[in-house]
Amino acid sequence: MESTFTQAREADAIKLFAGNQSMRGDGSVLLSLLSRLANCKEPEFEEIADNLFKLNAPVSRFFQLDKKQLSALEKMIGLTFVGRLFHETPCEQDPYAFEQLEWLFRESETLSVLATAMCLSMERADGSGKYCLNLDTIPLLSTVYRVLLECSQVTLNGKEMTAAVGRLTRRLNDYLDSDRVQKLMKVILSDMPKSSVEWINPMQLVPRMVVLEDVISPEGILLIAKNTRMTENMISTLLNYDCMRGITHNISVRPPM
Repeated sequence: MESTFTQAREADAIKLFAGNQSMRGDGSVLLSLLSRLANCKEPEFEEIADNLFKLNAPVSRFFQLDKKQLSALEKMIGLTFVGRLFHETPCEQDPYAFEQLEWLFRESETLSVLATAMCLSMERADGSGKYCLNLDTIPLLSTVYRVLLECSQVTLNGKEMTAAVGRLTRRLNDYLDSDRVQKLMKVILSDMPKSSVEWINPMQLVPRMVVLEDVISPEGILLIAKNTRMTENMISTLLNYDCMRGITHNISVRPPM
């Protein structure tokens, strides 16, 4: 992605976001926004990341974004991931992180514009949002960003597609007129990542599979908690447990996306 600030400053921004959990309660509009956008935890994070980039193209085509708007949208998606890093990463010692972060956004014209667009994505089409904007005055980039965030989460937790689509339609009605929502749904349904369930023996687990139920050994030991996204290290450790081999029934999983 093109950028008007250096990779070093991008790295500094990531470090600052991720470095100090105590910043959550200081009332900063920007940090409060990013923390709210970061309201998901593993294993959902990787899935949302995948969905955002998969849905970016069809949604952007629907709204007829130009190259400049597309570039800005990609940066906004990147900032959302930075916000989630900040939300999830344990606190590190940096008492001046908040001041440095505010300076970074104040001094970077690009980041300032993107932060504003992200804030305005919270506005509702009926004018009941914080800034009382409506369907005609909410910036297009803010609307597209909100649509992407809503679309990216519809396959979470193994939900059936029918229920997920119904939920998405209701959510989008807060940000678009109903006629446009219906047209948009027709466009994105063919591109929307589908949530599928498979049944396998626990010994067949592979990295990035999501286990959809608690896996308990014959001795009553909880080996894998529901909604755990498997990693190589987890699988390697579990395969060394004798009690793991004692599980003879299949378990429900969501395959890697």
